[in-house]
Amino acid sequence: MIISNLENTIKQLGLTQNKLAVLSEVRPNTINDLVKGNSKRIEFETIDKILTTINQIASSKGIAKFFYIRDIIEYENETIPKPDFNSLINRETFELLKKSLGASPISTSIPGLTSINILNLLILLEEKLKSGIIYSPINTLYAEEQALWNIRSQLTTFSLADLNSASTHLELVLNEKGKEFIKLLKKYGTGLSIN
Repeated sequence: MIISNLENTIKQLGLTQNKLAVLSEVRPNTINDLVKGNSKRIEFETIDKILTTINQIASSKGIAKFFYIRDIIEYENETIPKPDFNSLINRETFELLKKSLGASPISTSIPGLTSINILNLLILLEEKLKSGIIYSPINTLYAEEQALWNIRSQLTTFSLADLNSASTHLELVLNEKGKEFIKLLKKYGTGLSIN
C-alpha cells in the first residue's frame, strides 16, 4: 500500500499546496493528487523537483532536517510488523544511529573477526557491554572487551553507553537507550532503511 506523507511535510514547512506547486514547477493537480493519495503514477523527475524544493525551503527557514522520498510517499506492507519505537528512540533517531554507526567497519583483534561493523559488534557483544567493560592500568582487556572499549567515544557521543569513573578504574556500560537501540537492531536488522 502506498501512503502519502506530503500533506504533513507541507504543514511542517508552513506551505500551501499551491505555493509548493509554483516553487517546484509541478502542476497543482499533481501536488493535490499526491496529497490525497489519488496519483496513479509519478515520474522520478516530479519527485526530484518536489524534494529539491522542499529541502531548499527547509534550509532557507533554518529547519535542521533533510527530507527524503518517504516524506512524500511511502510503501507500507501490512504483513510486516512496524517497528515499535518509543520515547527512548524514535524512527529518525534509529535511522540516524544506524547510518552513523554503520558507516564503516572497524578493526579488531578478535580471533576470526579482524573487521566488523559497529552495529554488528554491538549485537554480537551486547551481554559484555550490559555487564560493563572495566578499564584500569592493572586490568588486561580481552580482545572482545578491547573492541568495545575502542568504540567508547561513539557509544558515549550518541548516549548509548555511560562511561563511569572510579578512583581506580573506568567502566563503560550500556544504558537504557543503548539496550533499546540494540533490541531494535536485532528485531529489524542493521540495514540503512526500514519500511
